[in-house]
Amino acid sequence: MAKFHTILNEYIELEVTEYLTYLSKVVGLTDATQISHKSFLKRLFYFLSPNQRFDHSMITVDSVQNFFANELKHLKPSSKKRVIGILRRYIRYLQFKGFEIDSELFVQPLRTPVWKLSNVPKTFENPQMM
Repeated sequence: MAKFHTILNEYIELEVTEYLTYLSKVVGLTDATQISHKSFLKRLFYFLSPNQRFDHSMITVDSVQNFFANELKHLKPSSKKRVIGILRRYIRYLQFKGFEIDSELFVQPLRTPVWKLSNVPKTFENPQMM
């Protein structure tokens, strides 16, 4: 369930507004899709920087994984995949604006591990197939 913030962070609100303008005018996303992006990004930004000036350098692999582990653990895998897509689109937007982005965000899988499947082999040898 989303947490509501009684004190608005003007830097976060401005960043989200600028991003929504980009989504509308450059990317051409529908209003419904923009609302989804807005909701997720505000939640992420307030998690990273609730009371201080938001800075893009706060978006690191560790901070995003921490956000997923603490704030989004209740989501189904399909919803997590959608949220990861939103985050990656925002990262591409930052690159479009000329910001330097933590390159590890593109290398690391931005997902939580499924531990109950960790003991299942990825490949089977011939004797196991019989």
